[in-house]
Amino acid sequence: MREASGEFVPSYPLPRNVRFRCVQFDAGSGRVTLDWGFLLLLVPVAATSIVTSTMFLAGARRRRR
Repeated sequence: MREASGEFVPSYPLPRNVRFRCVQFDAGSGRVTLDWGFLLLLVPVAATSIVTSTMFLAGARRRRR
């Protein structure tokens, strides 16, 4: 109804409970907040960053010797 009247609707929640939801949209206030499923997207980024940083630091220490 809101979209049909010309108002922008940023997301469409599914009718059932979604386990891995990344964002939560509150229709009453119109706010979009991050949900816990967003952490699942951050885990690979954090792991890759830690491994890459460790490899670069280990290589720099090895070259200094």
